[in-house]
Order: sequence, then structure tokens, then C-alpha cells
Amino acid sequence: MLLIGDHVRLFTAGTICLIGPHVPHYWRFDDRYHEAGIEESINVIAIHFLESFWGQKFLKLPENTDIRLLLENAKRGILIDAMNDMLIHSFENVLNTDRPYRIIALLTLLTKIAGWQNQVYLSSADIQLNVGATEEERINEVYEYTIKNFRKKIQLDEIAKIAGVRPNSFAVFLN
Repeated sequence: MLLIGDHVRLFTAGTICLIGPHVPHYWRFDDRYHEAGIEESINVIAIHFLESFWGQKFLKLPENTDIRLLLENAKRGILIDAMNDMLIHSFENVLNTDRPYRIIALLTLLTKIAGWQNQVYLSSADIQLNVGATEEERINEVYEYTIKNFRKKIQLDEIAKIAGVRPNSFAVFLN
């Protein structure tokens, strides 16, 4: 099962997704892959990079508009459909090259994906987990309080107080 943002779907061999920064996502493999003695293997390719590694102006060049738009849209999660065999070689090329050639291979891969028409946006909205240190501390306090008190009924007023928000704002705090 694949969860990206608020989207849930099954995935199969060859599923390719582009997932932007801070987008919550989770890949759940079938239990058979975790059993002892299984001959089947899982081959996952993940390429992580910071958008900022291009520098401030590179993606603003007119020649790179398609890549810039692709990376912006990746904040919703993108399924790249019906192109898998063509892209596998490009993914492997990024992984198996080094020095400046790796950057060129990544640029080539992103250009291919940006030009592909069968892109499916997975999440219905721009859902990101991008919290600052203060919010993270407050979320952790709510989590700790919940763990310590899960056996009793936790009132909205008390948990909102732990979070430092009004009860009617608590749901917004969690979003």
C-alpha cells in the first residue's frame, strides 16, 4: 500500500512516484516480503536531493521552466504512469554515475518526467509536514501526554491546554 498526503493506493512492480519535500508518505510492502526464506526481493530506488543544490537562479531560467513546475507539483505527489521501463535506465544512470555526470543524469531524468503527459497528482492538496521547532515541541508534548494518559478519557479542554491552544483551535493545530 502507498500513502502520499491524503491519497492511498496499491502499488505494483515498476510504480514510480515523485514526492516533493515534507510530503508525508509511506510505502507498505506485502507481508510475504518480510517472511524468512522468501526468494522474492524488493528493489527500491530513491533519489533524494535539495532543490537548493541547483542554486537560486538555475530553476528560474526559461529553459528549466518545466523542471521547476514539476518540482512544484511534486508537493502533491506525482505518479508517473505508463513510462516505467523507459525511466528505469535513467534512474539507474543517476545512481551509477558520479561527479558532474550525476547532476547531468538527474537533470535528464527530471526533463523526461516533466515532458511526460501521463502524470497523476496523488494528493488532493498541498499537504506538507513542515513544522518549526516550537510546533514540534508542542506536538511532542501532546504525544507524551496522550501516551501517559491513554487509559483514561482525555478531555478536549485538557489536551488543548497541553498544546497551548483553545479547544476550538485544537483540530486546526493538528492539521
